[in-house]
Amino acid sequence: MSEVNEPAAAWPVRQYVFEIMAEHGRAPGEGEIAAALGLDAEATAAALDWLDDHHHLVLAADRAVIMAHPFSNVETPFAVRSGGKEWWANCAWDTFGILAALDADGEIAGVYAEDGGASRIAVRGGKPEGEGVVHLLLPQREWTEDFFET
Repeated sequence: MSEVNEPAAAWPVRQYVFEIMAEHGRAPGEGEIAAALGLDAEATAAALDWLDDHHHLVLAADRAVIMAHPFSNVETPFAVRSGGKEWWANCAWDTFGILAALDADGEIAGVYAEDGGASRIAVRGGKPEGEGVVHLLLPQREWTEDFFET
């Protein structure tokens, strides 16, 4: 982790990224973030780097936000639908996190890693309806070491 002090814009940038992910199912780019928050490129980059270093979001090599937990900015086998909108989750566990973050009922579609079979679960009133198993490949203490493998 970087020893850089927390940039002043870190929390407003984080909030904006999550708001856009929740509303539109996609992450904003650096320029969009800067324009929306009235930041210069340096302040935006510093905030994104700090948030990435501290696991609030994950940046790709091209600096695009690819994860803002529990939201994914790339298509995955884990889809969440609610109120006519759709989001991608980083993993099966995050599908529930999206609905919890949105305080919404919805439908979850996933794929079992073991056999590739489809999984479908509805969430109503905060409770899952249906059957399924969430299997995480790594223990939680190792999640931040490799988000993609987890």
